[in-house]
Amino acid sequence: MSMIVNRRDIDFYLYELLDLEELLKNDRYKEHDRDTVTAILDLAQQIAEEAFYPAQRNWTKTSPFLRQVVPSHLIA
Repeated sequence: MSMIVNRRDIDFYLYELLDLEELLKNDRYKEHDRDTVTAILDLAQQIAEEAFYPAQRNWTKTSPFLRQVVPSHLIA
């Protein structure tokens, strides 16, 4: 079970609502199929959960702050 997204929802949106399989019949996308799309989504989910999600948890522990980008001696 994903910590970030409900995969059943994504599949529903792509295949039922947007009819992705019909789009994949187009000459431009004929080299792709449902398995290709599934592999891409699996990899994206894996990267999100293993790399970005842990980093995001650390970001939320500290409050955001605005650092001064212009040196104070240049501010009139």
